[in-house]
This record gives sequence, C-alpha cells and structure tokens, in this order.
Amino acid sequence: MSHVAVPQLSRASYAAYSHLAMGLIATGVLLGLGMVSIVIAGILYILLLLLVTAWKCEYGMAIAFSVAPFVNDLPLNLPVHISIGEFSLIWLFLLCVPTVLGRRHGFKMGPVLIPVLLYLGCCTASTALHWNAEALTPLVQMSLYLIIAVFVYASFSKHPERLTVVYDLCIMTAALLAFLALVTDYSFLSMNKNAWGASMGTVAVMAVERWLAATGRYRRRALMIALVLIVSCLLFSLSRGGWIGAFVGCCVVLGMRGRIKLAFKLAMLLIPLVAGLWFFMPQADKEYATGFTSDRVNVRARWDTIDAAERIYKNNPAMGIGVQLRKDMDATNLVMITLAETGVQGLLALVAIHVTVIVMVWRDLRRIPITSPLYSIAILGAALVAARFTHGLVDHYWSRGAVLQAWAAVGMATAAHFAIKSRGRVKKKQQVVERVQRVTVTRMRPVM
Repeated sequence: MSHVAVPQLSRASYAAYSHLAMGLIATGVLLGLGMVSIVIAGILYILLLLLVTAWKCEYGMAIAFSVAPFVNDLPLNLPVHISIGEFSLIWLFLLCVPTVLGRRHGFKMGPVLIPVLLYLGCCTASTALHWNAEALTPLVQMSLYLIIAVFVYASFSKHPERLTVVYDLCIMTAALLAFLALVTDYSFLSMNKNAWGASMGTVAVMAVERWLAATGRYRRRALMIALVLIVSCLLFSLSRGGWIGAFVGCCVVLGMRGRIKLAFKLAMLLIPLVAGLWFFMPQADKEYATGFTSDRVNVRARWDTIDAAERIYKNNPAMGIGVQLRKDMDATNLVMITLAETGVQGLLALVAIHVTVIVMVWRDLRRIPITSPLYSIAILGAALVAARFTHGLVDHYWSRGAVLQAWAAVGMATAAHFAIKSRGRVKKKQQVVERVQRVTVTRMRPVM
C-alpha cells in the first residue's frame, strides 16, 4: 500500500524539539518559584500554543500532549477543577472545530464513538438519580478524555503521519521531567510518587515503541538516553501500578510489532539497568515495593475500596450511585468502582470501549506497512489504553495526565484508521479504472 514517506528527524529537528521542551519546563519552574504571576504565565502559554498551532497544528497538539503530566489544578475560578493539560485541550478544541467544519468528512471519532456514548449515557443516568455537585468535575473530565481528546487528535491534522512528533516531544519533555524528579527526590511540581509513576509508565511505553520504530543511529541513541531517565524515574517512584501498566503496554507493543530480535536487544539493555537501580535502592523502599501483605496500609486501603464498592453495588445493582463516588473514596480498582458507579451495563460499556480500540488497531495493522509512521501511531493507541486499563485495576484510572495521553493516543490511532480507509478506497478506484481501461483497449483491438 502506498503511503506518504516521512523522513527521520534530523539533529536540527531534535534540537528544536528539545528547546521547545526546555521552554515548557522553564515556564513550569518559573511559575512554581513565583518568579512570574499566573496571569503573565497563562497569557504567555496561550500565545505560545496559539501561534504554534496556527503554524503547524501537529506541534500545538504535541505541546498539549506533553504538558499533561503537570496534573496540579490551575488557580482559576471555574465550576470545575482543570489542569494545564485539560486547559490546553480545550483551546485545541476551540481551534479544531472551525478547521474541521471546513472539511468534507472532518468530524472523526471512529468505531469507538458508540461504546463511548453508551458509557457516558450510563454515567449520566446513574449520576442524575443520585445527583451531587461533586459529580460535575468527573463528568466534564470524562467528556474531555473520551470525546474531545479523541476528536481533536483524530480530526485536527490532515497528515496523520506527522503525528509522530507528538510522541517525540512528549518523550523529550518527560525525560527532562524525570531528570528533575530524580535530582530533587520527586519534590519537583509537588506531585506524589504515584502520579509520577502513572505518567512515567505511560511515556515509557511510548519510548519503547519509538525506539523500536527508529532507524537512524543518532535517533536510537537519543531515545535510549530518554528511556533510561524515564525508566529510572518510574522505578524509584515505587508506583507498582505504574510498573504493571508499563509492562503490559510494552508487551502489547512487542506482541503487535513482532520484532523479537530487536525486542531481545532492548531487554538486554534495560534488564541490567533495572537490576542496577534496584541494587542501589534503599532497603526500606525495596520492602515497600515487594510488600503485598494485608497488614500494610496501602494494601489494606485497596481491599477496603473493593469491599466498600461491593457493598454499594449490592445495595444499588441496577444503576449504581453515580460518578461522584470516585470523589468520596479511594478509587483504586476500576472494575469495582465502575460497578458501584454505573452497574453492570456501565462496566460492559467501559470494557467495550477498550476492546473496540484494540480490535480496530489489530485490523488496521494488517494494512499498514511496518515502516510507515502510521504503524507506530496505531500500535501506541492500543498499547496505552491497555496499559491504562491494567493500571486502573490496582490504582486510580481517572487520574489526570496519563489518561488524557492514553485517549489522545486513541485519537491519533483513529486518524491512522481513517487514513488507511481513505487510501484503500483510492486504491480500489484506481484498480477499477485500470480494469476498465484494459477492457476498453481489448475491445478496440482490430480482429484479425
């Protein structure tokens, strides 16, 4: 199948992305230190996002995607709390809508639209029956992730092959964040270690896939340096949910890509790194990471969550009690919390969303050349939602940052899906035209 060839990033491109990533980090640092006011920082950031998006929308999408790990609330007087990643996504949506309206078949959600609407319908119905003001924020956030993020990242760019820049900038930004987290003992940005683990686990999956897809030596080295920093930050975060999610996401990447020899080479590089980091980890941290007995506070809290959610579901088996539940308790088990919030129908709809994404990607990979950038974009859509779902079984699923990136990745995989379908239709039309031309030539030949 024909596809648009996109050249590998040059050293100049990497320098440009690095400078942009450093600018994002510098803005966050200045804001955190109180060197600039929130108003000035907000105006500068909005101007940067608007100008870059107007220049090339893929770069604006990359910025919004890369700032998702900054999960702290913005000090804005709004009815709901939002982070800078959600704030950026809203601005992208406002820029995307008029652009898409001017295109034919511009609105894209793909196969995931129906199960998403079913799930949001279940959430709205159950919440309306037990309305609480705290339910507004979860409803808005879910709409941002499942509808707006997928729509923007599926529809905005007319050239889906260029969306690899979104992952490349995110990996570089995450590598800088990982370095700062390691040297400041995770005090940077005032985020807890579980938030660091969720973000770094998600980006680790991206870095593994982009390393496997890379061809140039310089590109491989740059991605490996970033991967070492990200894996180090992930390991020392002691987020076992982040570890499990990253492992499952990497397994999906390796299983779908099927490059066993290259995967073995990557394992030979990472296993000694992880073993060495584990050796230098303090004994107390090792005991915490390997302790799963019910007398530990964090383990006991998860069992308490499961027991409480089970009781709520048994008392409200039909519709649940609404999405405000995740605000009232430690929502560290996605399955049980979803049952308690929306009942069986809500859980089935949520599972259907994830299965639909994986099936869509699996089918699309058969029609995408392995050397195409679309191959990497499609794989990461499936890998990140699988990683996030697994993470949600032992920790918070609807936390900021990682979940926004996962569903933006679904949007980019959907963009690849429509690109493949469009090229398939063009190819069929060309085949029909060629067949008609051959028949016409055959009939016009003089009979001897």
